Amino acid sequence: MFGLSWTQIGIIVVVGVFVLGPERIPTAVRFVADGTTKVRGMVSGAQDGLRREIGPELDELRRQVAELQGLRDLIDLRDLHPQRLIGGALAASSDPAGPAPVRPPAGPSLHKTPAPADIPSSSGPSATPDVTAATIR
Repeated sequence: MFGLSWTQIGIIVVVGVFVLGPERIPTAVRFVADGTTKVRGMVSGAQDGLRREIGPELDELRRQVAELQGLRDLIDLRDLHPQRLIGGALAASSDPAGPAPVRPPAGPSLHKTPAPADIPSSSGPSATPDVTAATIR
């Protein structure tokens, strides 16, 4: 009760008996009991009003939370990471021995990179005029 121990409550009662005296103690006890009853009634009325107003929404929210907690057991969000999805799909489609390791070439590249003049034009004959031939004539 309010974080008080029984010894502290006893001290308060003893001090109250000395301060109030024997003739006013019954009146004080009645006053405290009536006040406690009124406060409990007000709190109960407030709780009932809140339950009436917020109750349906709170029940719906509790239902949704329960559904989400049920989904947490079914799926782990870490399993939805793209690397795991792709890796799992690749592992499932590969042979049982596993995928062959990919190794870069050991030496210089054996493939010739085409020069810009060697690349064929997509628009047919050269779309730009040959400036060197025009200036020489």
